[in-house]
Amino acid sequence: MRSIQIGAIDYRVLQIRCRFRFWHRKIIIRTFFLVFIFQTVNIANCKFVAVCKRNPRFDFAGPL
Repeated sequence: MRSIQIGAIDYRVLQIRCRFRFWHRKIIIRTFFLVFIFQTVNIANCKFVAVCKRNPRFDFAGPL
C-alpha cells in the first residue's frame, strides 16, 4: 500500500514538473519574441532617424 502511495506522489511531482517546464518554456519563448520585436523596432527607428538626418527634406512629419 505504501509503495503505491509513494508511486502516486512521484507521479504527481513529475506531472507538476512537466507542467512547470512547459510553462517555463512558454515564458522563455514569449520573452525572447518580445525582445526580438523590440530590437527590430529599435533598429528600424535608428535606420529611419539616420535616413532623416541624411536627408534634410524628410522630416518626422513626412516629406515637406
